Amino acid sequence: MRYSVVLIPDPEDCGCIVTVPVLPGWLMSPVPSNERKGGKNFMRLPVTLVKGEDGWIVAKCPVLPGCITQGRTREEAIANIKEAIVGCIAVRKEMGWPLTEEMVEVEVAT
Repeated sequence: MRYSVVLIPDPEDCGCIVTVPVLPGWLMSPVPSNERKGGKNFMRLPVTLVKGEDGWIVAKCPVLPGCITQGRTREEAIANIKEAIVGCIAVRKEMGWPLTEEMVEVEVAT
């Protein structure tokens, strides 16, 4: 099965938001954003990108525990995390778990 994905860069460039398709039968959970494009539902999810000690870019989706991958370049890491997100969501649905875990923003003094 092929998936269409869209990348929306984070203005601070410390991470990114990826948009992945929501397949029929998926129950929507609270996530940063849900939208509909071209007759299809999409989930917009946060992703963190960190350069590892070995030079590879590590990508994680914080609302999907265990959803982590890497790539030699930023682009490869983003492509890999999109694929990992779709797989993680499919497994969570199959297991009857919520599709995502709750994510909130907090404000702290710096």
